[in-house]
Amino acid sequence: MVDFASQPADYGTLIAAGQATAPTGQATAPSGQPAEPPAGPPAQPSADEPVRVVDSGVELRVGLATLMGLVEEPGEVAGAGPVIASVARELAERQRRGQWRFAILDADGHLLFDGLTRYRPTTVPAGGDSGGIVELHVPTHLLDPSLAEEHPAWARLLTDLARQYDVQAPIVQDPAARLPGRPLRRHVQVKHRSCSFPGCRRPAAQSQVDHRRDHAKHGPTHEDNLGPACAHHHDLKTRWGWRLVKRDERTYLWISPLNRRHVVTIEPIAPPFPAPIPQSETAPDPPPDRPDDTDG
Repeated sequence: MVDFASQPADYGTLIAAGQATAPTGQATAPSGQPAEPPAGPPAQPSADEPVRVVDSGVELRVGLATLMGLVEEPGEVAGAGPVIASVARELAERQRRGQWRFAILDADGHLLFDGLTRYRPTTVPAGGDSGGIVELHVPTHLLDPSLAEEHPAWARLLTDLARQYDVQAPIVQDPAARLPGRPLRRHVQVKHRSCSFPGCRRPAAQSQVDHRRDHAKHGPTHEDNLGPACAHHHDLKTRWGWRLVKRDERTYLWISPLNRRHVVTIEPIAPPFPAPIPQSETAPDPPPDRPDDTDG
């Protein structure tokens, strides 16, 4: 596991961007003379580029129970790998001013509802990075009002999550719009986790939001028609003949130009951890004595 808490302050930025920052030295022309500055206004980002929310820090996915100290289950830094519980808590504290998302989950770890919360536990010190994402995984049993009474430092946050889950305000989105608004974009990122192409681990927050049926072909900007695709795999579908078919809410089919089919299943956001391996009640037998090689 990676100890991200011990890395320099800009390490999370490099992870989030997926690459190192460009050198700042002056560019030179082939003749060795300084290159002329580009004419005209600077290029604008593509409309398909993801809206950046991980400008500093990292995208941390972690169980709410872990942050509360109720369990010691690991968290995950999207695109990098798992981190132990203590490191996850340090990252969450450091990103107090970042975007805190939540995902309400069923018993199997599948998404029931998601949103944002502006509340933080009172035990988290003020300050910290202004960027990054902390995504809280919240099973429904943690919304019991008695838990807020038992943990007053977390009471406001727990109450807010329970209130939003009870109301479940719908996402307002114009289906004719070219791009999804932030609530719909965030919902797609939480639900799908990573680029939808088989085997691609590019985090959804760093991917483009792809219309399964292209917007140019009257595909609606609606949850059922959207999914994350990194720039490379989005291009495969848009320009190179790949097709994407939705079988059901959790199963998709990518079809290559040669008609080869690749099934992709949306995994649970937080599948239950396996039960710990029980320790043997009896001590293992000692190894057999080795024969004495010194005897002739």
